Amino acid sequence: MNEFPVQESHPNLYVYYSPQWQTAFINANQLKGTKGHLQVFDAMGAGVRGKHEN
Repeated sequence: MNEFPVQESHPNLYVYYSPQWQTAFINANQLKGTKGHLQVFDAMGAGVRGKHEN
């Protein structure tokens, strides 16, 4: 029997905003598939940007 627990890999999304550069850095890992859609919203919920990758 294995002593170590099985670790599942889950997708992660990391976002860091640099006020000095006024830029958001977005990094994702453990993703599956080849298509993606990213939407960015402001604090009031209005769509700011969107990008679709095939």
